[in-house]
Order: sequence, then structure tokens, then C-alpha cells
Amino acid sequence: MRRSLLFFLFAGLVLLSGCKKEYSRYPSVAVPQYKETDYVGMLTDKNPEVVYNAVAVLGQQAEAMGKLLSDEKADKKSAEYLMAMEVYKKITGFLSLEDIRVVSASLRFMQLFGETYTAKAELVQPVLQINSKNTQVLYEQIMALSVVANKDSKIPDTVVRNFLKNRSWIVSRATYLLVNSLENDRIRRELFKTYRRSIDEKERLLILTAFQDKLGDSLADALSAEILTERSAKIRYQIYDVLRNSRNQEKVLLWFYLNYDKLDAADKVYLFESHLATMQEDFSSRLIIQFVKKMFPANEASLKKIDDALEAYERKTSLSAAEKQGLNNLQVIAKALEEEKALSEPWKNLRNKKKALNADTAKLQSEYDVLVKDFAAKTTDLFGKYAVNAEKKQKYIEAILNSRDGLRDLLKQ
Repeated sequence: MRRSLLFFLFAGLVLLSGCKKEYSRYPSVAVPQYKETDYVGMLTDKNPEVVYNAVAVLGQQAEAMGKLLSDEKADKKSAEYLMAMEVYKKITGFLSLEDIRVVSASLRFMQLFGETYTAKAELVQPVLQINSKNTQVLYEQIMALSVVANKDSKIPDTVVRNFLKNRSWIVSRATYLLVNSLENDRIRRELFKTYRRSIDEKERLLILTAFQDKLGDSLADALSAEILTERSAKIRYQIYDVLRNSRNQEKVLLWFYLNYDKLDAADKVYLFESHLATMQEDFSSRLIIQFVKKMFPANEASLKKIDDALEAYERKTSLSAAEKQGLNNLQVIAKALEEEKALSEPWKNLRNKKKALNADTAKLQSEYDVLVKDFAAKTTDLFGKYAVNAEKKQKYIEAILNSRDGLRDLLKQ
């Protein structure tokens, strides 16, 4: 029993570190020749361990099932849809069982299912009604609720506080994610007091996970003030990541603008690079523009990072809606650089270098193509003479013809 508990606790630590998509912490046995429909039949087996095994195997498709049942265009009479609905209903019913293994695995299913299931509200009560003292069940209950619940879910504060007070370190700390999902400002304020009293870095970092989304003004102000006195770079960086998702982003942007000169130099680099990587968010592009106005990217290395990010979008043949937004945001930043007197000249020089490089690359590729086609033809004849395996010959020729893709990088060197 103790080994089992330690296994589950270790699995919980893995999940807290960010691995949310795996079902592997629930060992299962694959039955040879069995398909999903066969495992559905195992859900009604008299042996609880066989039922658990079926849940663990089917759980690997939980996200796909949630997506299918949420698709308005899906054929509701298809075998796949009917099977997904049957699995969902049966596993929801398992939440009221007493078998710890089945309940835990079912809760894990609900969490993954809830990632893609649009009617999340209907999952809250079945998950919330579980009354268990088992560490693994409590952990999975919290993790499932953190996915399916939100600020409109009627989860009593007393329930959340009981989770926070649980004697299990992992259960209580996992509850921070639930507090974040509920956007519960009352409990967030209580946790902030604990955060300020604590001298343990990992504890403070974990508490900050309760503030990751939709932070109100008062707590955003309090955390902003912490930046200017906090010695731990890890904590400062985590606070930066929290502030980007606050409810009042205008106020946060203003704070960064007014306090720019007070920020640590390494922090400016962290902010610049982390937000440059998330150009699909308007907050990120606006913060980078503030950095431009403050002359942060005045060196060629920083300007090159902006240029490389812009080029990565421009070179794509097709863009998703989010990528189009990212490209648009980078183009706004490029315009800001052109308009900033101290930066316009080095920015234009950098872009001109890139144009010249692109022109040289095009010429090199054109001349290279002529040589490669001739080489490929002669190589084909040579391979035919020695009866080289046709499949291997084809792969070799394709590799030759595709080798032009690396030419641009050669010119950079």
C-alpha cells in the first residue's frame, strides 16, 4: 500500500511540473487484438481491476472523445460518437464507486476529457460530489476541477479551504491551480498573505500558480510592487508571467512603462525574449513597443531577434488566424522601430543586409539547382549500372534535390 501511495505521489509531482497530457501514471495491460469497443465491454466486468484497466486504456483517447462529443457537426448516430457517449456516461457513473483505483482513473479521464469538452459545467458536480480521504483521489479530484471549473462554478470556499489545509503537501499545493481556475479573489488574498510571510522560494513560486489568470487590480498592484524588492530572479520572472494575464492589462503596461528604469537588466532581457516568443498576444507586442521606446533593443543582437521573428512568419506559405495576428503585431513593432530616430538607421541597415542575403541566396540556389539536377541525372545512371535498391536510390536522389534548403544558412556563416 505504501509503495502504491509513493508511486501516485511521484506521479502527482510530475503533473504539477506541467505534464498534463499523459495517462501513463495509471499502469494498464493491453489485451492483444482488442479494439476500443472491446475495452468498452470491459467497463461492465465484475472484477474492479479489469474495469480500472479499461478506464486506463480508454483514457488515452479521453481528449479525442471530449472533442468529438463537442463537435456540433459530428454525426450523432455514428459508431464513434455513440461509443464516446457511452464511455463518458459510464465513467461519470464510476465517480460514485468506492474502489479507489477505478475512481482515481475515472477522475483522470474526466480531466483529460474536460480539456476539450465544451460543456464543462456539467462535469463539475459529478467530480465535486466525491467524498474521499484518499490522497490520490483528492489529487485527481482537484486536478479535474481545475480543468472543468471556472469563476461561475458554485464551489463553496469551505471546500477549497479544506483542500488547502489537507495534510498531504501535494494535495494542498495542487489546490493552488484550482484557486486560479476559480479566479477566487478572496482566497487569493489569503494566499498572498501566506506568500509574503513565507521565506521558502519553492513555496512562494507554487503560491503564484494561484494567480496565473485574471488577476484583479489590488493583487496585481501588490505583486508589481514585489518585483522592485524581490531578490529571487525565479520569483520575479514568475510574477512577470502572472502579470501578463491580469484582468487590467492597460494598468500593467503602464506600470512597466513607469518603472522600466528600476527593472534589473537581466529582467529586461527575460521580458523582451519571453514576450517576443508570444507575438500572437497583443499584450506582448505592446510591451515590446514600450521597450523600443525605452531604447532597450538598441544593440544589433536584439534587433536581429525581432527581425528573425518577423522573417519566420513572413517565410510561411500559410498562416493560421493566430499566426496572422503574430505577423501583424511584429509588423507594428517594425514600424515603431522605423519611427524611432535612434533605432531607425540600425534597423534599416539590418533589413537591407537581410535583403542582400536573400538576393544572394536566390542566386546561389538557382546556380545550385542546375548543378544538382545534372548530378542527380548522372547518379541515377550510375545507380542503374550497379543495380542499387530502387527505394534507397529514390531516397538518395530526393536528399540531393532537397539539399538546397540549407544553402541560406551556409551564407550566414
